[in-house]
Amino acid sequence: MKAAIAIDVTWLSQKRSLVISGLVIGSILALGPVWGLLGTVFGMSRAFRQLAGSGISDPRVLSASVGEALNLTMAGLLACPIGLALIVVCAIALSRLQKAPPPLPEGGRASSPPGA
Repeated sequence: MKAAIAIDVTWLSQKRSLVISGLVIGSILALGPVWGLLGTVFGMSRAFRQLAGSGISDPRVLSASVGEALNLTMAGLLACPIGLALIVVCAIALSRLQKAPPPLPEGGRASSPPGA
């Protein structure tokens, strides 16, 4: 029976750390618009550097850089709802884990509270 209790405690501990990892990953994804904005700033900066270097003679170079910047913005905006959903699911799972009853002691019966 002690092995079963040890397995239960180990399982709960691993499940709790998995849920906390999900919260961290969800938080990073929820910041997607910030990462997208940062990518947009760097992409547009690159586009203007290329524009300054080659002039307006080759608009394909400029449009490729602007397209890259817009793709980064879109990726950031798509990551946000996924991250928020992951945060909600992990928060619910964590609250359920905290409410989980402790494993039963050897013998399979819960001990009576003192004074009962």
